[in-house]
Formats: sequence, C-alpha cells, structure tokens
Amino acid sequence: LEAQRAMALLRHLPFALPFEGRLAALRSWIAADRAALGIERTLWPPPIVVHRPTIVRDSFEALRGQSGAALKLPLRVQFVNDQGLEEAGVGEGVMKEYLVEVLRAACAPEARLFKATDEGQLYPHPAARHVLAESDALFECIGALFAKALYEGILLDVPLAPFFLAKLLGRTNTLNELPLLDPELARNLHFLKTYDGPLEDLALVYALTDVVDGREYTTDLKPNGRHLAVSAAGLTEYLYLVANFRLNAQLRRPSASFLRGFTAVVPAAWISMFSPRELGMVLSGSDAPIDVADWRAHARYASGYDDSHPVIEAFWRVIESMDGKQRAATLRFATSSARPPLLGFQWLHPPFCIQMATADGGARLPTSATCMNLLKLPPYPDEETMRAKLMYAVNAGCGFELS
Repeated sequence: LEAQRAMALLRHLPFALPFEGRLAALRSWIAADRAALGIERTLWPPPIVVHRPTIVRDSFEALRGQSGAALKLPLRVQFVNDQGLEEAGVGEGVMKEYLVEVLRAACAPEARLFKATDEGQLYPHPAARHVLAESDALFECIGALFAKALYEGILLDVPLAPFFLAKLLGRTNTLNELPLLDPELARNLHFLKTYDGPLEDLALVYALTDVVDGREYTTDLKPNGRHLAVSAAGLTEYLYLVANFRLNAQLRRPSASFLRGFTAVVPAAWISMFSPRELGMVLSGSDAPIDVADWRAHARYASGYDDSHPVIEAFWRVIESMDGKQRAATLRFATSSARPPLLGFQWLHPPFCIQMATADGGARLPTSATCMNLLKLPPYPDEETMRAKLMYAVNAGCGFELS
C-alpha cells in the first residue's frame, strides 16, 4: 500500500522529489519486480544465436513475439564471429556485451533506423518506413532492448535526442525544439517570420517533400496542402504545421512502436516521472565530470593487484592527469560507456576491476573485457610507459583483439 501511494505521488507530483530520489524509486521498483519474478533464481534459457555482421536482424528474428515477461528473464546469447565460429563466453557478461553491441549496431547510420542531430543525439530516421521492411516491428524490438538494458542496470553509449524522449513520455514538442532537430530549417522559418517581401514570391505550399534514395515523398500539412499557397495571413499556421510535422507527426509512428516494446519490459509509469533530459541520463548515464576519487573508491582488483600496489598507484595518477575527454575515453574502453553511472560508481554493475595481465617485457598493451567492466593491465615498470601504452590502447580501441 505504501509503495502504491509513493507511485501515485510520483505520478502526479514527480518534481516534488529530487532527481536522485526518483531514480532511487525506479531502481527499487525494478529490484522488487525482479524479486517477485524470482529472476536471480531462474535457470538460464537456451541461447539466442547472433552473427556479429547481422546482429540486428538476427536479434529481431530471435526475439520477435516474445512477451515482456519473457524479456525480463536472463538472456543467454551465443555469438558467432565473422569467420562463422562460435565465440566463448557465458552469463551476464555476454548479455551486457550483446545489449551494448546490438543497440550500437541498430543506431549506426548504415542501419537506417536512427538519424543523428548535429550534436550526435539520435532519433528515428524519417526514411526508415520507406526503406526497411517491418520498420515498426524493428522499432518495437529495439525499444524492448533499450528497456532490457535499463532493467539490467546497463548504461548505453547511444544518446537519444530530447525531442524523441519527449515523445516517449507522451509530450508534445514545440517550435522551440526545432533547432535541436534541424538548425537549418529553424533558421529558414525564422527568416520567414522576419521577411518583409510578398510571401507569394517564395511559392510556399502547405506540404513538405522528402527525398529518399532519389525518390520524392510529399506529405500534405493540411488537406490538399500541396495545392494551397501560403499567404501572409496563413504564415503563423504554416510555421506551426511545419514544426509540428517534423517534431511530432513524423516521429509519432516509430515512437509509438519503440514505446510499445519499451513498456512491455519497463512500465510507462516508471519513467513518466522524469523529464526528457533526465530520462536520457537514466538510459545513458551522468553527463557530470568523472569523479576519479569515487571511481577509485569502488574499484576492485585481481590477480595480484590491490589498491596500494605500485602499478595501481601509477594507474590512478595517470587517470588524474588526464583531461575530461581522455578519462571518458578510458572509461569507455573499460566499460563500453563514456559516462559514469548515475549516483556514483557504486552503481556500476559489475564493479570496475583491474586485473594483472602478463607483463611480456612491457611490450603488451592493456586490453579490456567491457562485458565485465574489466581492465587487463600489465605491470609496467614506470608511469610514463603506462601512460603511453594505456593511451595508445584507448585511442586504438584495442579491446579483446589487439594486445
């Protein structure tokens, strides 16, 4: 009963509680749901098999039709590499790697499901429904996988645009959000507001045309709009209709599909208490600078290292000396996310761990197992060697393969 009252309060007066409190409530609801379902005691099911080059399509075929309750259960994955060989790996680590990789692939430009703003924030690609069969079902599957990552406490390095997140929260975007989506269109509409010549000279009509793979798709903004000229008297209506189409109408169908998949795993009421920007942080982590002291305080060590080991002392001095971008790149190298967990590294799961790797005369590079948030660090003889090797590995993206 107390939990129901708290949820009702957060639904009607969400911002009466600070963001940290609402985030804690979300995590407690997820933990209670997992306990009620007995997820920690559930046996791992047969694996879904995914080939890395076709991970999005394979995932879609394997997961389509599964209920939200089924997607909450442990997800066992068998990777097949580019050579057609099954890769080693079991358990939660592989599940994390899978969720990170499949959503990264789904959001990549070549997938044509999402498009990036000038600031690198993602939203459903307007061309998706024209070029992809079953695009609605694909967005539904991707929404379920985003929710699965949230349900498992996995941060995703794929930032979603605030105006897209607003649609997931059931909100209507306005002309004020247009510069985030399309700065050039926003400038053009502003030009129209200040244009002092005859508007008829611009030959505007109540329609918009998109070109996809050389083919034109025209959408009327009002009935028979492509044949109706925009006059000075109708300019305000035209500005509203253009912005509403780009920010709301064009996003409505893929957003509804994405949300349908998402809420099958995480109920809409659990995210409705966040603003679009806050929901972005819930999914992708904090945009605050990395707190090195907090990172170190919650780090673990293996294979001979401990917090007072000279190599570990040198490692943290190197991290302290980095600028913000270098620290973020190093965090991404080890955990797959450049952003720290919300409310601190105590919430990183599994905990960040540094394992002693084979020295190999100091020639070996650091490697990582991002599925386990594990950095494999050789015992370098001095701080400068460690700095050079670590930065080379981070910038080259060595990961598992190159050492």
